[in-house]
Amino acid sequence: MKELYAELFTENPVLHHATSKFSRSLRRQSVASQRVALALTIIVYMGLVVSALQMVEFVDASVFLYMSLFVSILATATVLYGSLAGERERRSIDLLLVAPVTTNQIVVAKLARAFWPVLSIVAALTLPSVLFGIVRLTGKLPAVESEAPLVLVIIASIGISMATSLFVAGVTLYLSASNRTTSGALTSTLASLFLIYCFSAFVAASLGWINRGLSDLILTPHPFVALTRVVFRTYDKIPAAWSLVVCIGLHTALGLILVWMAARKLEMERKRGNKPSA
Repeated sequence: MKELYAELFTENPVLHHATSKFSRSLRRQSVASQRVALALTIIVYMGLVVSALQMVEFVDASVFLYMSLFVSILATATVLYGSLAGERERRSIDLLLVAPVTTNQIVVAKLARAFWPVLSIVAALTLPSVLFGIVRLTGKLPAVESEAPLVLVIIASIGISMATSLFVAGVTLYLSASNRTTSGALTSTLASLFLIYCFSAFVAASLGWINRGLSDLILTPHPFVALTRVVFRTYDKIPAAWSLVVCIGLHTALGLILVWMAARKLEMERKRGNKPSA
């Protein structure tokens, strides 16, 4: 385990290069411009939060948790869809494959690009929910009767958002490794996510007219359904804890498998490139 961690993180030259490149880009900007940009971002963000707090009597705190989950899915796909397909378009994939690094290191370095944006989104959209909960407690405002404790909801939301983002990252990286153009990678990624999260939910909901139990079982891994079952504990017959565990566990496992498959896809491409021409 220590060797694997060292290979993927501490001794990963591709990851170190990406990190140092990002640091250099920040250093090239003037300190004044960074402070102005940070100040404007904070002002706009706090303005939106304060505006939302004005509607605390009419808007439930969980709204921001649903927004966090939705935006983190879009952000992950947006950041990663061109990670490997873009290397092919720029004709730099061959240089990357002949470099003295493993394909696992390449994929992990690409995956790390989505970590900070997703973490920032989850944190930024979770904070209003915490403030909503504080205002409700101090102001003695009515909450939804079936709402679970806010701390449990927030912890569940963060877990679901991060696990779902890992799964979406795995899907996006695998499809990016399978496509030769960024447009093809984007199209296949959006189509896959639509089928996984929208069309499958529609089919499962349609089955509810025939067999409600089967429909609830199919919807169990769905992140929005799992979050809803935590927020509203009387949503259906599937226990919220079971739905939460299945959702996070399945998305995490499938995400890691898809990341591994993307690395194997690159490894096969490397081997084909190393074959001597006839």
